[in-house]
Amino acid sequence: MKNTNKIEKIRISNLSNQELLDIIYREYMRIKPKNHKEFYEKNCLPSTTVLRKRFNMKYNDILLMAGVPEEYLYIHQRSESYYINLLNDVAKKLGHCPTRKELEQFGQSSSVYIKRFGSYTNALKLAGLSPIYARNQNVNKTILLNLYKDLCNKLGRAATANDINNSNLPYKATTFAKYFGGLNNLREEAGFPKENRGMGRKKYTKELILHLLIYEYINNEGPLTIQEIEKNDQLPAVATILKYFRTGKITEVWNEVSAEAVKELKNNDIKKLNAKKHPTGAIGENNVSHNLKFLDPKFTVYNNINIFSELYNESQQIDHLVIGPTGIFVLETKHLYGEITVENNNLWEQYTNSTFRHVENPTGQVMRHENLIKSIIPPQYQINSIIVMGNYKTKVFNKQACSYPIVNANEILKYISDYHCQEYLLEQDIKKIINCINRNTLKKIA
Repeated sequence: MKNTNKIEKIRISNLSNQELLDIIYREYMRIKPKNHKEFYEKNCLPSTTVLRKRFNMKYNDILLMAGVPEEYLYIHQRSESYYINLLNDVAKKLGHCPTRKELEQFGQSSSVYIKRFGSYTNALKLAGLSPIYARNQNVNKTILLNLYKDLCNKLGRAATANDINNSNLPYKATTFAKYFGGLNNLREEAGFPKENRGMGRKKYTKELILHLLIYEYINNEGPLTIQEIEKNDQLPAVATILKYFRTGKITEVWNEVSAEAVKELKNNDIKKLNAKKHPTGAIGENNVSHNLKFLDPKFTVYNNINIFSELYNESQQIDHLVIGPTGIFVLETKHLYGEITVENNNLWEQYTNSTFRHVENPTGQVMRHENLIKSIIPPQYQINSIIVMGNYKTKVFNKQACSYPIVNANEILKYISDYHCQEYLLEQDIKKIINCINRNTLKKIA
């Protein structure tokens, strides 16, 4: 059967070297290929032979000159021991097992380790290193007390919570407070006089703290971050909350608070209640809509529309649909926050405030949207599907494992405006596609 999806190669004779390098970079970062063969099959560029002849250099050198990160090219050429040694070097310099953020501060990308070893945790295990969360499971009071005494000796005084948090110790002040029932007790066991600081403050009980947290949970439409708790004058310190709830994990506190909040709201689903007021997903969609407003007037933007397909005899809600000179773009917005690690065909991983959970892999949903749009427009037009992170601060690792491009909301304007396609859409093409969309659009979703 003839392959109708074969990529048409562009002519490069009328392009300058810099224009060609810019196209090479955009195509490589769009495809994120596993090898040169996959890159050639999926890009719009001529053969490697033509490119080598044009620049008179090796193909990898051309990619490097175009700006493709070195680790993307050599990840399969270097041995596992090479990356393991790099990990151990960073650990020696830090004095502890590096987090992904710390690793990147040393000029290394954690996504390379995820791609090579399956996950960053697997790489750490092969390097003989223990992640901080794993070390927390083996902690005891003796270890904590000795660490605290060493820190105090360096400072020449009793260390405060800020001293602990700003030091290189593998544990935060909340861990010390948890095991000693408060930092005052820790200071006393370390041989320092017990301070009277804070003794005149409000005395808390678990019931009072639970009541305060339920109120904040409902008003905030979900859990507060540790930073938000510390800034809230109506709440006690995080260490105090953990102490009264007898746990070292703030997530366990919010689990209990959430259960009690449901009861207080007479068993109404909090998510449904909050969705009427200020849905979490709508925040991300609003961020994307705001950025799309600044596209050139030649682009037509649909936000939150419901499209019906006779072929599939069903309708689907599309977050954003953009039609313009650079192509047709179907945007699926996800309001995920923290750090997201992409897994190929599995659930994605989300890290927020040192907590981990699995989140739904959206690629199946994106594919359904793409097929539905294809069924209502002429077959000669290509659909460009994009997963957009609505939260501006979200970091996504291992993007190359995803079947679709992943773009942050504050980058979507440039992505669509500068998108390089094989054949730009003419005004009559855009009108034809818009007519197809309008004919199949149901009443707009509120």
